[in-house]
Amino acid sequence: MEDLYPLKMQPVFKEYAWGGKAIRNQYKKNTPYTKTAESWEVSVQPLGTSLVLDGAHAGVSLEKMVKLWGEDLCGTLHEEEDFPLTFKLVDAGEWAPLQVHPDDVYAAENTQNSSGKTEMCYVLAAKSDAQIAYGFSRDITAAELGQALQNGELEDMINRVEVEEGEVLFIPSGIVHAVGKGVTVAEIQQSSNVTYTFRESEIEEIVKVSELESSVGEEKVEGLPIETEDYIRYKLCCCRYFGAEKVELDGVVPEETDGRSFHILFCTSGDAVLRWGEMETDMEKGDTFLIPAALGDYEIEGDCEYLKYYIPEFAKDFLEPLLEAGYGEDEVISLLY
Repeated sequence: MEDLYPLKMQPVFKEYAWGGKAIRNQYKKNTPYTKTAESWEVSVQPLGTSLVLDGAHAGVSLEKMVKLWGEDLCGTLHEEEDFPLTFKLVDAGEWAPLQVHPDDVYAAENTQNSSGKTEMCYVLAAKSDAQIAYGFSRDITAAELGQALQNGELEDMINRVEVEEGEVLFIPSGIVHAVGKGVTVAEIQQSSNVTYTFRESEIEEIVKVSELESSVGEEKVEGLPIETEDYIRYKLCCCRYFGAEKVELDGVVPEETDGRSFHILFCTSGDAVLRWGEMETDMEKGDTFLIPAALGDYEIEGDCEYLKYYIPEFAKDFLEPLLEAGYGEDEVISLLY
C-alpha cells in the first residue's frame, strides 16, 4: 500500500436553484453546472463523498481512505470510525433557504444520524450590503415561532446581519441561518446533513431545535493574530468539533501534524508550494488539501492566504501559543465556543 501524502481533493458539486457562479469562475472548479450552490470539498456524507484528485491514491474516495488508513489519516483525537468533518464552499446567487440544525442529542434520539451540526462560515466574498440570516432579532417563544411558520410571518423575526469578505460567523446547532444573495462562504461543519428547512412539513422539528433567544450582537467571531516576519496566523475559533485558523503568507510558514489530527487546508487567494520531506506540490487559489495526521512536518512557501481546520486541543493549539504571543487568558478564552 502506498504511503500517505497531502491529498488534493476532488469535490462533489450540488446544483440548487439559488446557486451562483463563483465556484466555477472564482475558484476554478470543474463543475458541470452553470450555477453551483455548493462544492463539497472534503466529505464522506452519503449524499456526496469527495475523491482524492492526484497521486498514488487518485480516484479513491475519502470514505475508503478513512477505512484503509484510520488513525494515520484522522489522528488520535478522533475516536469514531467515520471522518468527523465536512468542508464545503457555498455560493448564493440568490438567498439560500432558511434552515436550522439540531444538536447531537436531538439528532441521535430523533434521526438516523449520530450527530447534529455545528458549523463556522468564513466569508470569501460579499457584494455591497450583502447579508446572512443569523438567529432571531428578538427573544421569541416556541408558540410565536410555530404561529409565524404556519402563517408565513417569519420575516420580521429574523436577524439579518451585513457581512464583508474575511468575516467569520460561528453557527452552533439551533441557530436559524441562511446565506444571502451575493455571498460566498467557506463552511466547516460536523459531518452530518440533518437539516430542517422552513417549510410546513417540518414545523414541529424547527420549533423543538431552534434557539429562541435573540442572536443580535453574537454573530461574528473576532480572531487573534500571531505575527511573524513571513506570515500572520489568525486563531479564529475553537469548539469541541473543530479548530479554525487563517494564515496570510508572504514567505515560508512551518506546519505540523503530530499524529493528533489531520489538517484541512483551503487556499483562498494567491499561490504557494506545499513541501513535505523531499516532495512538493503546488497549492493555488481554490485548492483543498487534506493533510494526514501522520504526515509530520511540512511547510508552505509563497504569497497566499489559506484556511486551516483540524480537531483541536484547546490548551495546546490555542491557549499556549496565544499566551506566548502576549494575549491575556480572557482574550484567548473568548475564542472557545
